[in-house]
Amino acid sequence: MKKYPFLMVFFIVFVQLLKAQLVYIVEDTDENVEIVGNWKSVNYEDCFGGSALYTRKGDGSAWVRWNYTFNFPGLYQVETYVREYKYGQDTRWTITTAQGDTTVIVDEYYNPGWQLMGTFEFDETTSIKLTNYFESDSGNYVYGDAIRFTSMMPLYKLSGSLIMNGQNQFAEVRFKIEKYGISEPIAVETINFSDRSYSVENLTPGYYKITCFAWGYDSLVVDSLEISDQDISNYDLTLNQSPEDTYSISGLLEFDDASDTAKCIVNLFSNESELFVSTDTVSNSETYSLPFIPNGNYRLEFSANGYIDDKDTYSSLIVSDADVVLDTMLLYAYFNFAWITDSH
Repeated sequence: MKKYPFLMVFFIVFVQLLKAQLVYIVEDTDENVEIVGNWKSVNYEDCFGGSALYTRKGDGSAWVRWNYTFNFPGLYQVETYVREYKYGQDTRWTITTAQGDTTVIVDEYYNPGWQLMGTFEFDETTSIKLTNYFESDSGNYVYGDAIRFTSMMPLYKLSGSLIMNGQNQFAEVRFKIEKYGISEPIAVETINFSDRSYSVENLTPGYYKITCFAWGYDSLVVDSLEISDQDISNYDLTLNQSPEDTYSISGLLEFDDASDTAKCIVNLFSNESELFVSTDTVSNSETYSLPFIPNGNYRLEFSANGYIDDKDTYSSLIVSDADVVLDTMLLYAYFNFAWITDSH
């Protein structure tokens, strides 16, 4: 058996929302497409996405298999795209599900557009296989292009707010939602202090797990949230401050030109979690203060318009059972150069 890996270089999977339906389109150039036999790649204008595969009619030993992993397993309508030409009138396609294989016949003889292969219940993975065998005398070739999966499942939305039950209201939250039975998370995002709301759309019916983590707070886990027949709104999540002791980080900020208008933003990040922890804004010769900080390894970043940022001086700052008072941080103004040329 001969394989053509050069036809699998490009990975093109389109995901779109169409009339409250999930639609996945898997191209023939997808990296997970397997090709065995003498298939040729073509780039006609009427191919879906500009490319397709074809081969001569044969005994079935040449085949193409589209392998796909669903973010949302469930019920899908399956179609394949055909361009207008004298391809086989009874080409054979095999759809693999957890229940077994189903072989369907697709008319490719001067029959352009999306051709329905049926509706199937899928687990997380599937494959669709096309061989070069057909019985009729309608044409001499078999055509393989894009596969389209259209969800027949209803979609719902989960939304709410994060409530920080603790002294440090600046801490950034890492929010993750997973669906049971699916290996990859549905969504992972960071939510900062400026807007504590969250919203996750296009959720199929089932049970979900939510995990929230913020530095200095206990992790929050919702083990089994059922989404079944309606959107869920105002689903607020409360994170509680960890019981460990907290301390402060402080120091004096100065500008080298003693500006009385410039403002410096002081941001604190956890080196252990990479999450934003706290912030303060100060003027020249003012003391910044970052309270309610638990033990850990941190970095401080200083920035001000018109001045050189400092992200290195305190790139590894240890808080260990005591307040931390730092040396004066001096920020330097940018130099503006004017180039003068002599025209004489």
